[in-house]
Amino acid sequence: MPNGTLTRIPKKYCRQGPAPTCACRCAKALAVLLLIAFSLSPGRTSALLRYASLPTRGHESQANEVASPKQAAELKEAASKIAAHELPEAESLLKRVLEERPQEAEALMLLGVVHAERLDSAEAENLFRQAIKSNPQLAAAHENLALLLVKLARPDESLHEYEAALKVSPGSATAKRGLTALAEQQALAARAKKDPEGALGILLEARNSDPQEPRLLFDLGMMELEMSLNQDALLVLREAHSLDESDLQTLYALARAELAVQEMSSAEQHMRDYLRQRPGDPTAHYGLGRILRMLERSEEARKEFERSVDIEPAQSESYYELGDILLNAGEFDQAAAQFQKALNRDSHHGGALTGMGIVAYRQKRYDAAEGFFKAALESSPKYQPAHYYYGLDLKRLGRAEEANHELQIALELDKEEKARRTQQPHILAPSTAQPGPPIQL
Repeated sequence: MPNGTLTRIPKKYCRQGPAPTCACRCAKALAVLLLIAFSLSPGRTSALLRYASLPTRGHESQANEVASPKQAAELKEAASKIAAHELPEAESLLKRVLEERPQEAEALMLLGVVHAERLDSAEAENLFRQAIKSNPQLAAAHENLALLLVKLARPDESLHEYEAALKVSPGSATAKRGLTALAEQQALAARAKKDPEGALGILLEARNSDPQEPRLLFDLGMMELEMSLNQDALLVLREAHSLDESDLQTLYALARAELAVQEMSSAEQHMRDYLRQRPGDPTAHYGLGRILRMLERSEEARKEFERSVDIEPAQSESYYELGDILLNAGEFDQAAAQFQKALNRDSHHGGALTGMGIVAYRQKRYDAAEGFFKAALESSPKYQPAHYYYGLDLKRLGRAEEANHELQIALELDKEEKARRTQQPHILAPSTAQPGPPIQL
């Protein structure tokens, strides 16, 4: 719908709705992931704790040498000291190991953590990089460096380190969480700067590093939907749903993608599946109503729109849809009442303004109709039905040249819409604007 907003409800389209916003979720994830602070909570896995649980025989260094049992024990003890915030003791143990083995990657990494705890970020970064140079296969060093870079507001470098960690250790929960949170954060920033291609690129790159992370796939699918890359969005969201069938946001998004590509049976089924678990979601009732309208089941659709406004009266879209159903049924006064409810919430709603104009036109109040059509086109200059009916209204007012101009615009917009529907780009979908009536010049 042109300029139509289901007030408060469409927030779900940006992954807000019942769940925390992306920005909030990213912030929380990053707060949990900051190993640097070592405020470890029960049940959370950190690179440090994974290290501490390793066998005392130690790890291979770049020179393929193995730490002695004594050195391995000192490394494990140092890790425990850091977790207990006993930093001087940990530092002494680590320096003792490094005197004997200057390139011991685990010792360099843990000493970097000590410096990070002391807020000596420069030395911490230097030590993490030394650890990686000594042993590029040490995932925990990449993870700790990534977390430090997040703290230093260097997200591009941090993403690189998370990706490196996943190459070394594809199952790393820390790297997966960090990569997802950071990719979401960067994609949100790009989107806020009106750079959807940049946001899409960030999410695609993150997906390449972690191809089976459901949240990344969800984010990618939503971004593709927003950019009308509907076929790609459908594939990605199906994959996300198969990986986590319990995620209701993904289920809802999948129904939206199926609606966008006209897979109506699947869209209806998935929206109903969602509503069985979230019967009080007004957005989903609206969405199901849209699906049912496209299936030409207007009475069922009407009930869904009515349910939506019963749950959330402070909206515009369901009122608009109810008005349009009544308009098509020839119940003009009742249609106008519903359009007015939409306009009470959003005075610039292009669809509702056009609906009011059509009501006035059908009632032969041509001057009043012109005012509504002008207002609709000021709000939504490319809304085809407004141009079409404005042209018809101008003919009734005896202004043939202006009428033909509006009807020609309507014809061109109709052609553009049909072209979009037949040439969907790969990676967004046909316009969700309701098609106008047949063009009759």
